[in-house]
Amino acid sequence: MNQSWSTRTDPVHHPVRFLASLWQKKMHERFGITKTEFTPQEYGQFKTLIKHLGELTPDVIDWSLDPANWWHFCQRAIPDRPEIGFLLQFRGHALQVMCASVQESPEWEEFVFKLEGKKSDDLRKLLLVLALDDPSPIDAATKNLSEMEALLCEMPDEKSAGSA
Repeated sequence: MNQSWSTRTDPVHHPVRFLASLWQKKMHERFGITKTEFTPQEYGQFKTLIKHLGELTPDVIDWSLDPANWWHFCQRAIPDRPEIGFLLQFRGHALQVMCASVQESPEWEEFVFKLEGKKSDDLRKLLLVLALDDPSPIDAATKNLSEMEALLCEMPDEKSAGSA
């Protein structure tokens, strides 16, 4: 009987799939979150985690996905003082949180207006790329689909803005 690729979770022969299934199992058990499939990028992240942690990876995942341990990990992972690299890495989240908190504030009205303009410009560029199948309207740094998707994720939407 031929096993399908998605069910091959042997830790020795298919370590990435094994870790993905471990992650799914622990997320469901401990957080009630069910995810049916991972993206190729997420599988790559599992592979990179294996590269760095080796045989310790399953134990690190198991420990990390305990809710109390995840909280402690996050407290340690976030820098004590502001760092530009951290802001750069999480700029999309910063924009979403900021937009949600300043949405109704009159002194931030100009910022919100500029942000909406940037969002419209970025969406227009992405639509041109899709319509013309030509990436030239997008900035030189944004050349592939995952980078375009990341650009979209940085743009605060009405749902996230209204959740503050």
